[in-house]
Amino acid sequence: MPAERFPVAIRAYVASSHAEEKGRLPKKRDAGPSGWSLVFDTETTIDPTQRLRFGSYQIRRHEKLIERGVFYDQEVLKPTELVTLRQYAKDKHIGLMTVKEFIEDVFFGIGYDLRANIIGFNLPFDISRLSRSHDSARSRSLSGMRGGFTFKLSEKWWRPRIQIKHHTSSLAFIQFAASPSAFTSKSGRKRKNVRIRRGHFLDLRTVAAALTSELHTLASLSSSLEAAQKKSDTTEHGKMLSAQYIAYAIQDVEATWECFVALRQRFDNHQLRRTRLNSIFSEASLGKAYLRELGISPWRTMQPDFPPELIGVIMSTYYGGRAEVRIRRLITQVQYCDFTSMY
Repeated sequence: MPAERFPVAIRAYVASSHAEEKGRLPKKRDAGPSGWSLVFDTETTIDPTQRLRFGSYQIRRHEKLIERGVFYDQEVLKPTELVTLRQYAKDKHIGLMTVKEFIEDVFFGIGYDLRANIIGFNLPFDISRLSRSHDSARSRSLSGMRGGFTFKLSEKWWRPRIQIKHHTSSLAFIQFAASPSAFTSKSGRKRKNVRIRRGHFLDLRTVAAALTSELHTLASLSSSLEAAQKKSDTTEHGKMLSAQYIAYAIQDVEATWECFVALRQRFDNHQLRRTRLNSIFSEASLGKAYLRELGISPWRTMQPDFPPELIGVIMSTYYGGRAEVRIRRLITQVQYCDFTSMY
């Protein structure tokens, strides 16, 4: 009788090809965000669609407040609510615009064109509320944004989409996709190495988790950091728009800015001059930044000629502290195990 065959699953080490073999030059270091900052937040309906009702924003140049205002979706707000919003903006002398104007003039005009820090708390949600359409993110690299989402915000064809890929409950990678105009223009087609402006997104939920080792809401974070402006409470979600609710939304943005300033100061205390705050995604990012500051190079940089075949063998024999699914999409007999007692 022929021997019974069983599927065998092993780890593998995939060696990346060198940039020279692909005919591409090494990536240049990004210049980083400019002195501009855009802070914004959105308020939505409370039904399953969670459509945008209105939002608030601040534009800052370094620490100076340049402009603040509110934007709204005229298809969602009722006529009486729109009157309330206009009257509030007039009384408080703040900007008022439609969501389309906010996207074109502020989000792209400041956030993209001026390379501003785009700051928010739970940015993936707020960005998705501005979206006109969505699709699956595409990337040539498996380690890129493939598996995430891409959002179309602008009505202008030459404005880039935004790609978002969730990694953990507190971390999502966010970037501008390649602008179509970069490849359709005559000069763009001639260049082999087109510089793609990825933007500078700073989600305070991610930064706070990395710097405090705790998961926060905006309310708990502003309280923990003893911010001058703390997030207030409200019971008016989903109700008829009122001046008090608009003030609540505006204060949320102010609290977000205050938390950003406090977290930036906490990060500056580490004196990691070779790392930007936008590059901190977890506690591990902080540890790597310290190694970089100390001049400690990664092992593969110091020992590039180590045989990749041996790395594959080492990886395939490692089982410490890992729970893996070795049989996928196959109906088979199983035994219940207590995963909580693995350690």
